[in-house]
Amino acid sequence: MSATAKRQVVLQRLLDQGSLAASACSRAFVRFVSPLISGSVLAWEKSGAGRRLAVRNPAPLAEFLSRHFPKDESQVRNLPPRAQGAARFRDTKRTRGTGEDIICVRGWHDGALLHRGQAVPVVGATADFGLLAFLLRPDSLYELCGRIATVENITVFTHFQRLRVDVPLALYTHGRLSKRVLSWLRSQTVKGLEIVHVGDYDPVGLDEYRRLRHLCGKNVSLYLHPNLSQLFKTYGNPSLLKRVHSQRLLERLRQVEDVSLKTVLAHIDETNAGLEHEGLLIDSAEIPSAALSGLGNPMDG
Repeated sequence: MSATAKRQVVLQRLLDQGSLAASACSRAFVRFVSPLISGSVLAWEKSGAGRRLAVRNPAPLAEFLSRHFPKDESQVRNLPPRAQGAARFRDTKRTRGTGEDIICVRGWHDGALLHRGQAVPVVGATADFGLLAFLLRPDSLYELCGRIATVENITVFTHFQRLRVDVPLALYTHGRLSKRVLSWLRSQTVKGLEIVHVGDYDPVGLDEYRRLRHLCGKNVSLYLHPNLSQLFKTYGNPSLLKRVHSQRLLERLRQVEDVSLKTVLAHIDETNAGLEHEGLLIDSAEIPSAALSGLGNPMDG
């Protein structure tokens, strides 16, 4: 239970019971209700050897509770998590999770994505609409098979064929993968799924690879462009390393024993720059558009 949710529970208990022992009132809660204490709606009273917070005027307390917490948990438990946050706390981000994730994929051979054991027609959707999307819920029956790519940014995802990575399906991660999607991917790698992570060659992008590898193990590999050294020298961006958060991530990444990770860190050290993976598309500009129609395996010429 979040701190905000606990505050709602304590405030409701105070209204229902008429008083609470001081030990049940945290410092944060007392600060929260301090306007009510100042206005004599609540007051401290002696209670045995200690003291308690007592309700002197229930009506303003009920109005205060309603203003900050329009609904209680029992009234909204059937709503999606973000809607619960709005109803209970006037803030959609006060509740964790969204209830589902939107999964976007592009595919060049059917069979990498299954639903109830049947191949999903990803190729047709990719050709007709550019991608296929579905909702991943806790009870979803979607499965991934074989070898896929996880792609960090939208531009590389929509032009993924230009990289000629030998995979039949690319999955857009929307930046950082959610815990639900990570758990789903982990359940697939246990069954043999292989994942090639294609992301930014900067501290944040590399940390996402570390995170994915940590959960899914040796079935995850980092995509290393064959011309990576020159791309760093030509298109590397020093500003990607300047933030304090980026420096802290670099310190953590240097402690990881991973050959691919160390290869990229060596390029970062040599150029004092990171590389956004959109830069990988630049040298592919001369590929004929017919070869990039979205049909067939990206490795096909």
